[in-house]
Amino acid sequence: MKLIGSVFLSFLILLISAFVDKDAVSDIMDMRAESGLCTSEMMPADPICDVPKRTSEEDFCNSVNQKFRNYSWYSIRCNPKRWNVYDHSNNGNPLFYQEFGFDDINNKGPVNLILCGVHGDEPPSIYMCFQLTRHILFDKPEALKNFKAVIAPIVNPDGFFANTRQNGNGIDVNRNLPTEDWDAMSHKIWARYKKDPRKYPGARGGSEPESRLQTYLIDRYKPDKIISVHAPLGFLDYDGPGDQKNYNLIRVEQRARYLGLNIEANSKRFVKFVDYRFFPGSLGNYAGNEREIPTYTVELPTVRHTEAHRYWSTMRYALIKALKFQVYDGNETNPFFEIQDITQQAVNKDYHPRDSILHDIDTDDISRIMVKAGSDMDEEVHVDIAAD
Repeated sequence: MKLIGSVFLSFLILLISAFVDKDAVSDIMDMRAESGLCTSEMMPADPICDVPKRTSEEDFCNSVNQKFRNYSWYSIRCNPKRWNVYDHSNNGNPLFYQEFGFDDINNKGPVNLILCGVHGDEPPSIYMCFQLTRHILFDKPEALKNFKAVIAPIVNPDGFFANTRQNGNGIDVNRNLPTEDWDAMSHKIWARYKKDPRKYPGARGGSEPESRLQTYLIDRYKPDKIISVHAPLGFLDYDGPGDQKNYNLIRVEQRARYLGLNIEANSKRFVKFVDYRFFPGSLGNYAGNEREIPTYTVELPTVRHTEAHRYWSTMRYALIKALKFQVYDGNETNPFFEIQDITQQAVNKDYHPRDSILHDIDTDDISRIMVKAGSDMDEEVHVDIAAD
């Protein structure tokens, strides 16, 4: 009877999945797991039985908060009522995000997407996102009058709990985004780096729920810029308009590059502004290179959780200032969001995707960039260094 019941439920799941949303399918999967059918020795290889039961938001936050306490991070906490759930990870953990500042109709500030915890073994990045959330909700809520923010504080929860760069499938989600060069180049580049298992791009671009979370947030909110926090390279990387271009910059390219220099200065040069390489499947490639979204990767100096608060204290002023700054300020618009169909973008005269897969730049060249972003630059764009 168990065999018959298991086969019936498998058929029911497949039938429902063709007509209803993924939440209903997941509920059926949870029901099957609770029924005890997946413990039957008669069906040890049933793939449906391999699907983990979802972790509730409350249980997830309890586990997160326990890890925070283990790190002695007592000033932040995960509140399950504060976050929206996009989907669940391979291990059943919720993939959280939340929007801030969108309910104020008078808020004309730029939309910022902030991503943390893309690699689970970089805990200071997660600390940064939770502290930023606390800052704009409780410490300085008036700041939200000048910008909007979408924050995903733990993009890779499976990796966070396991202290691994990869997700629960053993895939580097910063090599798994469905970039145009993924099929042709992702495994070739991985092989060039000696097939480091920590940087395995997966079998298919965009296969992972953590990758889909990022593409969903980009498509839904169409951010003016993206800030992604990583470690431990200790610099500020930029991908987007004007990347790898030091002369004859158009206005939006000038503003994008100048914001990077502004972040460097306002962090008291804690992170130095550079042009690092991007890879097939990386955010810098997907968002900055292909979609012309100014994408800033803050690389903190170490992955030590004991340094997290110092990093936040050092970067806080620079980050808050950066969130207020509008790269596409009305004189220009992002051509990708004007023409969503990527086949049309290829013939749009304002869209110029770059062809390089890997690129480096001599950081000394940055000093040669002459930037003047326009007549309205007195708004707050000058490089200013202020005390924390």
